[in-house]
Amino acid sequence: MRSRILTDFERKAVARYLRTNGVRDEEVRSIVRYAKKYLDQLRRDLELIERFYKVYRQRDGGKGPKH
Repeated sequence: MRSRILTDFERKAVARYLRTNGVRDEEVRSIVRYAKKYLDQLRRDLELIERFYKVYRQRDGGKGPKH
């Protein structure tokens, strides 16, 4: 399992895009293509992981890994 959806570079590019009132450089266009293609699957995966972790924590009495 990966620990992140965006790389540090992509995260900075998105933050810069939001800060600069929507300048569409090549990095931003690339991220948009990725988001458009995978966003629904990422949401489903995140929902599944959250449900899994909630049940896991309930079944082990809260003794599992903590953040």
